[in-house]
Amino acid sequence: MAGRDQEVLVLIEASAQNAANVQAKRIDTLGGENTFRAGLSPTGNLPATHYWCNWLMSAEDKGSFINFLDALVRTNRAWIYDRATTTPQQVLAQHGLQPLRAFP
Repeated sequence: MAGRDQEVLVLIEASAQNAANVQAKRIDTLGGENTFRAGLSPTGNLPATHYWCNWLMSAEDKGSFINFLDALVRTNRAWIYDRATTTPQQVLAQHGLQPLRAFP
């Protein structure tokens, strides 16, 4: 089994949650459908306008996941960041988002 040494942070628009979870399930068949559950919004209050995840995976899975999400990335509904060069705080600041204080 390939080592899990690739850490990515993925941000998606709330409208893409179902599609992104379907793609995550293709990589993680045991729970990928629940990957994008951590909500974000400009105020930190409901409703969530975005969701994100931080995922440690193999290089092969990372490549596949990026390919699966390509349509969302190309339409500015998803953003993929390499955790080696980008912090969660940078992503939040770049997109003007805060974690939700209450979860649905």
